[in-house]
Amino acid sequence: MGPVCPICMVVQNERVRYAFWFFAEAANEPETIGALRASRCFCAEHTRLVLADERSAKVLPRLVLECLVAVGADFESAFTTAPSPCPACASEALVARRALKALRDGLDAQTGRSATPTDPLCPKHLRALLLSADRRSALRLARRGGSHFRSTDRVQTVLRLAIGADPDRLYRADMRKQIDPDFLNQPRSPGVLERLLSDLKVCSCLACLAGTRAEFRYLEWMRAQDDERVLAEEVAPLCPPHLNDVALIAPSVAAVVAEAIANHVTAELDTVAARLAVLPSRSPLSRLRWIRRLQRESVGRSPIGVDLALGSERLVGGLMRSERDLFRQATDPVSHARGCSACSVRDDAEMGEVNLVLAATRSSIVALRYGESHGLCLRHVLGVPEACQEKFIRDEMTARIGLLVWQLREVERQRRWSARHELAEDVRSVLSAALALLNDRTFLGAPPPCR
Repeated sequence: MGPVCPICMVVQNERVRYAFWFFAEAANEPETIGALRASRCFCAEHTRLVLADERSAKVLPRLVLECLVAVGADFESAFTTAPSPCPACASEALVARRALKALRDGLDAQTGRSATPTDPLCPKHLRALLLSADRRSALRLARRGGSHFRSTDRVQTVLRLAIGADPDRLYRADMRKQIDPDFLNQPRSPGVLERLLSDLKVCSCLACLAGTRAEFRYLEWMRAQDDERVLAEEVAPLCPPHLNDVALIAPSVAAVVAEAIANHVTAELDTVAARLAVLPSRSPLSRLRWIRRLQRESVGRSPIGVDLALGSERLVGGLMRSERDLFRQATDPVSHARGCSACSVRDDAEMGEVNLVLAATRSSIVALRYGESHGLCLRHVLGVPEACQEKFIRDEMTARIGLLVWQLREVERQRRWSARHELAEDVRSVLSAALALLNDRTFLGAPPPCR
């Protein structure tokens, strides 16, 4: 299979273990139910993982009911209180931190020196390890940890690392097969209002739908792009999920982006290594020389007006900085690395659609259509203060939560022996509608498959 990040491998093993433990035992534990209520169910990625199991139709309805009841009982508190992390994400993050700590302790004890060239880390965990290590280990990691990103097969290395960091790619691929490409590539109507009224007929969150379409068009634009300079400078870097999505539709484009990602990582590591090599000691004179060197570096790559930001006050204050502060300054290229361009396109489209809905629902015609449609999912209503403060949006969301709570309770009632003679509702349909109301990103912004 090729190189796989050891931290990502540990996280994947934890994902499999958590899924087995969830269905075998944790689904009935009060701690799990409380964690899901606090996080408003699983995240979209782990919801797809749970839905892939046949036992989800028996386990999830009761848990989703608990989440909806918790939100509907105190909508004001749900708005003011940020949701806690998804319990599956929290479990994987804990395992990743422990693995990083073990690897960092090995580097600090110089036992990981020989393992660094043979066990490549993905860019995310390589940056995390470098930021958590001490000065000597970070310098050694910056010099040797990126050797795989400088090798002749660095493109395949980046692509393999992206596959190892994205276990959700198979579930996303299965869901995309159920979505009509013409539905995502729908041409825009002459007017914004006409397009919004057309989207209101679709049984999906308007913001998630807009984000999915923007994401789809961006990936299609990348596939048609033949200028490698544009791909390397404007598109890269991409997160592992989007890099895997590009690799499925345009392997040549993914190769260009992967090489650009490798160049980004090596440039970051080279800059950090050069800074850490001359990191000053605790003497004031050594720190003063360090700050002046940073000033000379900034003069060569930024306007003079920005260079003057390191004025005399910062020079004097720099003498009093701790060694850890100087370490953070030296590793600034890693801690402030560029984000995924495709994620930015999707997030901007979702926020723009939410603002459009808020402005358009002031019209009685659009408000009537909105009341008959899916509207916005709970993630966008509670995540955008303006949306939650809009009385009409809140009332519609409260009504939909109440209806789905009744449907889920009816599903639970029909499972009893006393209701064996009744015609049972489609559990998958009700469950899909409830999950789409919580976070329609689960179904990639498209209508739920059972609706």
